[in-house]
This record gives sequence, structure tokens and C-alpha cells, in this order.
Amino acid sequence: MDPRPEPTHSPAALRTVALYQRLLHGAMLAQVALVVGYVVAISTGLARDNGEALVLILGVVGVIGLVAMLAVNGLTNGVFRRHGVRVGLFGANRADIAALDERAEWEASRDEGW
Repeated sequence: MDPRPEPTHSPAALRTVALYQRLLHGAMLAQVALVVGYVVAISTGLARDNGEALVLILGVVGVIGLVAMLAVNGLTNGVFRRHGVRVGLFGANRADIAALDERAEWEASRDEGW
């Protein structure tokens, strides 16, 4: 017996989530670059010349945004793992999602009596 729970999302929905997860990874990379830029601005003294308060506020907003994106990424990883899809550094494994699609087609044809 398969230990995984019954799938709650269709393979098409999982493909869409995988696409959005890849876009989210790109946004997270850009956010990390902004946070690094913030740290460099603070450490080199650029913040003093251009307004410490503004740089501080933008830095805090950047860190909060990064934490929110990490939380959403964790939720999408959980959805993929519940469906038996492996998740790596660059998101969900497309081959695993394709295998789910084939399995769904096979089960649909089996249910039709063919």
C-alpha cells in the first residue's frame, strides 16, 4: 500500500504551482541582493549621506519580505512532498509531476473500465 495520502491537487495545478515557485525563487534571489546592498550601504557609510532612516526602513521591509517569501516557499514544498514530488534547489522536479500526470490518466482509464 502507498503510504502517501490521497492527492488533493491535480497535476496541472502542481505544474502551475511549480512555475510560480520558480518565479518566487527568482524574487527571493533579488531580495537577498537587496539585503546585501543594504548591509553594504550601512557598513560603508553611504546610509549617513543619503538618509539613515530611509535606508533602515527599506532594509527592514526587505528582510520582512524575504521571511514572507521563505514561508510561502515552505508551504509549496509541503504541497509537493505530500504528492511525492521531489523538491530541489531550483524547485519541484518536473519529471515527478509528469509521472503524476501519467498516473492520473491511468487511474482515469481504469475507472472507465478500459
